Amino acid sequence: MNKKGQEMSVTTLILIVLGIVLLVLIVLGFTMGWQQLWEKVNIFRPSSNVDSLVQSCNFALTQPGAFCEYKLVTLDGKSQYVNCQDGRISSGLEGSAPSNCAGNTPKSYCGNLTAAGKDVSNTLVNGALCSSYL
Repeated sequence: MNKKGQEMSVTTLILIVLGIVLLVLIVLGFTMGWQQLWEKVNIFRPSSNVDSLVQSCNFALTQPGAFCEYKLVTLDGKSQYVNCQDGRISSGLEGSAPSNCAGNTPKSYCGNLTAAGKDVSNTLVNGALCSSYL
């Protein structure tokens, strides 16, 4: 039996479907704007978890102590420790930040990491190197 005809039709079908998807993306890009399209599709822009951190911190505003806790996350392609006081996050908060984080500053957190024996020479806390705090 000759199966070349069947393979050709499947390949042609796949190419037609890909062509239609590409055509739809191009039409949508020109009609609604490329920036808005990329936001809707959400696979063509680099992922950033700042939005999810802002949502988390908005919830943490209702939880005592949770607002000041540091979390290890990846922001701007770099692994770093952040809490809700980070300027990239606090600018999107829906409520007012508590003022009782005085004991959990980036400087004190870097000091705690150093005391725990961690090398903090390349460690980022709230977007700045620990060496700038010490």
